[in-house]
Formats: sequence, structure tokens, C-alpha cells
Amino acid sequence: MKLLLPLSWIYGSIMALRNKMFDMGYLEQRSFSLPIISIGNIAVGGTGKTPHTEYILDLLNQSGWKCAMLSRGYGRKTKGYYEAKGNGPKEVGDEPWQVQQKFPNARVCVCEKRVVGIQKILEQGTKPDVILLDDAFQHRYVKPGLSILLTDYANPYYKDYVMPAGRLREFRGGSKRAHIIIVTKCPPDLSEEAQEDIINRLSPLPHQQVFFTYFSYGTLYPFVKNNKTASSSCLLQKEKVLLLCGIARPKNLMDYLKPQCECLTVKAFPDHHNFSDDEIRKLGEIAREYDRVITTEKDAARLSSYHLPQTLSERLWVQPIEVKFIHQASNKFNQIITNYVTENTRNSKLD
Repeated sequence: MKLLLPLSWIYGSIMALRNKMFDMGYLEQRSFSLPIISIGNIAVGGTGKTPHTEYILDLLNQSGWKCAMLSRGYGRKTKGYYEAKGNGPKEVGDEPWQVQQKFPNARVCVCEKRVVGIQKILEQGTKPDVILLDDAFQHRYVKPGLSILLTDYANPYYKDYVMPAGRLREFRGGSKRAHIIIVTKCPPDLSEEAQEDIINRLSPLPHQQVFFTYFSYGTLYPFVKNNKTASSSCLLQKEKVLLLCGIARPKNLMDYLKPQCECLTVKAFPDHHNFSDDEIRKLGEIAREYDRVITTEKDAARLSSYHLPQTLSERLWVQPIEVKFIHQASNKFNQIITNYVTENTRNSKLD
């Protein structure tokens, strides 16, 4: 890793110069009248952006606001602006498609250029009250009103290095742009002393709020709805289970499932992996050897665009996850989000 540090310094310096140009106005940031919330990170993948985006969407939906989500649509086979409704994972990407299925009333859209994407959202269809930007912390051509930065408990940015020596997309000082910092994938019983230690290491600015979250795993459900051949039981104690996943860091899910199974085997693919026909065929053959195949909602979204062998589809179950805040801090977080949207929605309607 030390051999790569000079390259990391060069890359980080280029990103720092780019950020300075935005800060000084040489590169233009576009502001919009309606509330815009950015959810992102300064590390490459694996911090849980989609579950946190879904948490905020659910909060805003329950409060009655019309929401839109704009993503780059990583892994899609298209370019330009697309809406998830009426399209599949190959057109919009697995994560946006997944979010659209869970939140049918939201407008889930993809576009590489966020300014263009926001303009399209505002010009076409029903205008939303609020727009969520997925993975847009480095996309500074849009100036969000509220910026949320995620960092993984197992590999927080204060322990990491800029690429290629580490996983950071820019120097750690970029975190100062955030209004809220969330340490994700924490142990549910993380002590207050441990939280204080992490906060001290993060060194937040006075205006920055720090929260801690963990993943709660919900009840398994069958990939094929009304699948009569699938076991109705979700008890895994006596089952031989295959975990099929293509996510950045599957360790937490593995640690959750392993104690519940008689035997757990993991078949892992790269994040956002597009399966070949041969891989799908081989997975169908492998599935015969297991009582159950478990996958994530993100992977299930991607698999839905393939014609799966019955040996796989009839055994395939989906593991949902949701975000929970440690020590009931959700009330404080929810209040920050709703106050921001309420105030800025009111202002946008006065413009």
C-alpha cells in the first residue's frame, strides 16, 4: 500500500483542486428552488446508500410529500435520462429499479448528469416536493440543501486512504461539506463510549450532526410470488443454504445468516454484477444441492431481468434489510429531515 501512496496523493490533489474550483466559483454549482437532499460517501461502495435512501423516502412518503429520487443508474445498459416506471433493471440499474418497486408513488429516475436529470424531473410529469440524490457527494454541479455523508463502521474514512492506496474518492477533508454524517453498519449494541470515540476521530464541525445506524434483517420472502413449490417456513436451522450475492461487502449478511443455518455456502459476485447466460445456467445446477438459496433485494432486482431455471427460482428467497438508528436517535434525525423539507418546500412555493 505504501508504494501506492504517491499515486494517491496525486489523485487526491487533483480532486482537491477540483473542489477548490467549485468553492471559488470557477466551476458552477446549480441551485434549485425545491429541497434537494444528497446521500453519498467519500469511499467506493459498500456503505449502505440504498437502504438509507429508502429510509428517507419512507419517512417523507409517510409525511405526505411527493418524492423523486435521482441516481446515476450504475450498471445499466443505457445512457441519458430514464424513469424507472415502465423500464427494467437493464435500463435503469438494479438499485433504482428496486427502489421503484418498493415506492411505487415516488418518481425514480436516472441520469449521469444530475443537473440535466433534475431539469427533466421538473419539466416532465408531476413536480415533486423534494428530490433525493443518490451517490452524489462528489457530483458538485448540483448544490444540495442538505448533504448526508455515510461511512462504514468497519472502515471509516478516518482510517482510509485515497485511491489507489485505499478506497477514498477524495481526501478526508471533503467530509466537511456534509451537514450530517452517518456511521453505518454498526453493531446494534454499540456503547455510548464507543460512539464518543468515533465522533472524536471524525472531528465534525460544530454544525455537523453525527448518527449511528445498523441493519435490521426482516423476514425472508420468496423470489417468485405465490410460489407453491417454495417452503412456507423461514426457519433455517436444518437447512443447507446458499447465499447468492453481488454486493460490495457481504460480511454482515453472512454473519447474520451463518448461525441460523445447518450449513451456509457463499457464492459471491462483484458489486452490480451482470450475469451471463452460462452463469445463470450453472447457478441453476448448483441450486439443486441446496434446500434454499438466499439473495439480497438488490440482487433480486437484477435477477428479475433473467429467465431463471426452475431449480433456482423455486428455491430462491429474498432477504430484506432496513435501517435502524442506535439509541433511538431516529427521532432527532427524522426531525432534521422533516424540518428541512417543510421549510424549503414552503419557500419554493413562494418563488
